[in-house]
Formats: sequence, C-alpha cells, structure tokens
Amino acid sequence: KDLRKGVDGRAAPTDTRWLPAPASMGNEEKNDKKKDLFGFLYDVRRIPCMRNTLLNATGCGIALGLHSFYRHRIPWTASQTGLKAAMFVSLCTWVTCRLNFRYKKDQIRKIMEAQEAKPGAPGIPPKKQ
Repeated sequence: KDLRKGVDGRAAPTDTRWLPAPASMGNEEKNDKKKDLFGFLYDVRRIPCMRNTLLNATGCGIALGLHSFYRHRIPWTASQTGLKAAMFVSLCTWVTCRLNFRYKKDQIRKIMEAQEAKPGAPGIPPKKQ
C-alpha cells in the first residue's frame, strides 16, 4: 500500500506545517528539566512507599465508609467517614513506611561502608596497590 496516497486514493497533502514537532527537536531539554523538578507527578511508581500508602488508605476508607453507611444509612456521613479514615490511614502508613525505608537505607549504607573498609570482603575484590 502506498502511504503517500490519501484515504480516497488522491495524493496526501505535502504541507506538514500543521504537524506537531517531534520531541527530538529541542524540546527534550525542557521536558527533562520539568521531569526532574516534578518527576513525582509524572511517575508515581518511583516514589518509595506510595503504592502501599494508597492501597491501604483506599481499602480502609472504603471499608469504614461502607461500615458507616451500613450503621447510619446517611450517605453524606458515610462519605465523610470514609474520606477521614483514608486520610488518617494514609498519613500513618506513609510515616511508618518512610521511617522503615530510611532505616533500611542507612543500614545498607553502613554495611557497604564496612565492606569497603575491609580488603577482600565477600563480593568485593581486594584493592590493588
């Protein structure tokens, strides 16, 4: 099939000024800087603890909201209860997960420094002098 032909068989227009410029024409620097500053907005998976926090908060908020609706039969109160529960659980989960993350990161750093101090440690070749 000839890609230069239009849908109805006529020649496709050769004026391509209306097409957007590809990202490789000078825009990549601006996009990279923007992703560095606001990278957490583009890729939430890169944030440690975000997945667990969102899953726990969503689950608890829905569960407590449904429980509140079952008890009181007032949708407004149930939605407020669910939202408050989700916010509280997300805050608690986020803080505890970040503390554990920082603790593990410090432990790994200390172990790596100790291994670098020992010549011939397991997994590290001895330093040549």
